[in-house]
Amino acid sequence: MSALSFWQSSQSAKKPVGDSPSSFSTNSGKPSRRLLAKVIVGGTTLFVVVGAYFSYQTVRSIMLANLKNQVLSEVKQSRDEIDRWLAILKVRVEMLANTDIVRSVDWSIASNYLKAEHQRIEDFSLFALTTPDGWRESTVPNSKRGNVTDRRWFQRSIAGYVYVGDPMIARANGVSSVAISSPIRRDGNPSSPPIGVVHGNVAVDRINYVTDTLRYGKNSYAFTLNSVGQAIVHPNPAFMTTIEKPGMKLVEAADPGLAAM
Repeated sequence: MSALSFWQSSQSAKKPVGDSPSSFSTNSGKPSRRLLAKVIVGGTTLFVVVGAYFSYQTVRSIMLANLKNQVLSEVKQSRDEIDRWLAILKVRVEMLANTDIVRSVDWSIASNYLKAEHQRIEDFSLFALTTPDGWRESTVPNSKRGNVTDRRWFQRSIAGYVYVGDPMIARANGVSSVAISSPIRRDGNPSSPPIGVVHGNVAVDRINYVTDTLRYGKNSYAFTLNSVGQAIVHPNPAFMTTIEKPGMKLVEAADPGLAAM
């Protein structure tokens, strides 16, 4: 063997097998495919997760909107129930004002009839008859005759209006009440001037009872406001109002959530 041939054979024997072009190409391709597979799997997983998240948010928004609409519908229905209840009480007072006995505006004539109505209609804590000059007699036992010309319910009804007042402390029995009053006309003609006023007081406790029956689920509560946003009935006594002790107007509350409700 020549020296050249021996040297070429030695070099061929020393060259690592892995250094051949075909071997290098095969080994470097495997990590690349694994990396590509990981990228595809990761991207697919991220896409699925993001899609699921936005799908959940969409479904959640729809469910919350439906729930909100359902609750608002129930609240409006309950509000309408209270309004209907008060409307019925207004009609009852108007009916009293249109009876011949009450039209006499004479307590000695009308007292027995109004006392019987007081016992029959449990929503009212008293009935009273008031003359045009403001002198009031009531169905409260042993109550004294009093002048009520300063009362808003009298002022409105002697002017010809059926009126539902804000809560006040009734002088006849000392009970926090809402007065429902109606003008009395001699012939029942709406255009004739009033000759007196009949009114019935609804105790705030009675309104509280009716309001408290309104429930919308655990930890919920209902409250009743007057025309300017003061609480007639509220779980927090600090919010409740009477003419003698006006409460906070919840519609003007510093808490924006409370004002919004």
